[in-house]
Amino acid sequence: MRVLVIQNVDPNQKYAIAVTLRNLIIGFLKHRRNKIEINFICSKRLGGIDNKIIFFETKTNLYSLVDNFIFIFRSYNFLKKINKNEKIDIIQCRYPFSSLIGAILFKKMISLDVKIVYDIRSLWIETLAENSKIFSNKIIKKFCYWLESKLYKFIDGFIFLNEFIEDYYRSYIPNLNMKPKEYTYSEYEKIEIKKDFSLKERLKIGKKDFIIGVVTHLDKRREVDFLLYGFKSFLDKYKPKKNIILLIIGGGDEKRRLENLIKVLKLKNVILTDYVEHKYIYNFLSIFDIGVSHLPKKTIFEVSSPLKVIEYLSIGIPTLASNIKAHVFFKKYVGSYIHLYDNNYESFADELNYFVNHLPKRDVFFKYSVMLEKLFGFSTISGKYISLYQELLLGENKNGVK
Repeated sequence: MRVLVIQNVDPNQKYAIAVTLRNLIIGFLKHRRNKIEINFICSKRLGGIDNKIIFFETKTNLYSLVDNFIFIFRSYNFLKKINKNEKIDIIQCRYPFSSLIGAILFKKMISLDVKIVYDIRSLWIETLAENSKIFSNKIIKKFCYWLESKLYKFIDGFIFLNEFIEDYYRSYIPNLNMKPKEYTYSEYEKIEIKKDFSLKERLKIGKKDFIIGVVTHLDKRREVDFLLYGFKSFLDKYKPKKNIILLIIGGGDEKRRLENLIKVLKLKNVILTDYVEHKYIYNFLSIFDIGVSHLPKKTIFEVSSPLKVIEYLSIGIPTLASNIKAHVFFKKYVGSYIHLYDNNYESFADELNYFVNHLPKRDVFFKYSVMLEKLFGFSTISGKYISLYQELLLGENKNGVK
């Protein structure tokens, strides 16, 4: 079986779509078998894995409209060239549809019997609309949905991040036949780290101070204001005896405005950092007593992968999270290790106060981490992909494809 995964993404980068591609590559390495060859057409090859997987580099930029069109034709040409040497059985396309168009051209013009799998892990059109004036235009946005729906008739199997995304797609393409499908959910990996006490000193945080940590991006979509008002509500209502620090990691356009808001609210125990490179994030996570994942009740967040919750849980940080579907999903696996708050300051203050005074012991988390790794580890998720490939080509269903 020969599989090509194509996506206009550089797997060496830190943004979410790159991290999921990198995790998929690592997962496939754990499933290397003589009968399955999996290679990648993407923006750049992943460094540090020798030549165990072959990469075909398009050298294009995901966030350039022109480069996405270039990617369509480069991926099509790569597919033609690769297929000449040995027949391609499956092409797995990962959103956006720049990868899908190249694969469909190849199927229509070169190899009618190739199977196409579409991997949908976010509401990417909605995300573009949130961040781009061009795509926020109703006509262009509607055209994108129309075009994607027309492409679906060429797809042989679907992979969704979760049921919520599938339901959303069904809402605007009600007659869509999803055919064979699988849910991969989010990748989880247990990580062992030691506390970086020197970081506390550099941030001028006392050894016994209690740290509520947030890793986010300081932009309007994230509504970081909520955390500041919620933290003030907590301090005013409960007047905690512990010295509690709200440490917000991230940079962004809103940083200066948020710093002014901190002054207006007279919050002394809030630290806002500048942007922190991903390789240093775990140094900061190591000193968190509680991690906070605040995602507003917006469609793009409701159905997304709760990456921050997963990051916190990967090292056993008890997590306070907004009450959205993506967070509720993970709470059912870790019980009291995640507390949920409603979208108001009082609820945030009440749940934070309870958590501060009833913090679960980290050794209790061991049983949860074992289960999470079994359900959502790289090896498990990549195995689901392979199971779908087998069902499409051989009619096999070894891993419970739905």
